[in-house]
Amino acid sequence: MHLQRIRMQTFFIAPTDFGVGLTSISLGLVRTLERAGLKVGFFKPIAQPHPGDTGPERSTELVARTHGLKPPQPLGLAHVERMLGDGQLDDCSKKSSRCTSKRPWARTC
Repeated sequence: MHLQRIRMQTFFIAPTDFGVGLTSISLGLVRTLERAGLKVGFFKPIAQPHPGDTGPERSTELVARTHGLKPPQPLGLAHVERMLGDGQLDDCSKKSSRCTSKRPWARTC
């Protein structure tokens, strides 16, 4: 049996502004890659809540419900701002990648 070496690819998609359609593009990309037979994961490192939101982070919840993925919860924006203000850039980077280094395509972390 010939085993091919699998090479993981990571795409980082960043918005240029609030409300520009990043979630829609991400959902389309996830769906397209899944249909191509690839294992796909989703990870939003920092939450960007809408005013008045009290429930789960919208993008992460939408991906979980529409694709059956269980991405890790993003870090809260206020928490990240505090860490950066305290000069904890390295700690912030480690926390934001807490799950992706082991199995980024995993359905649970």
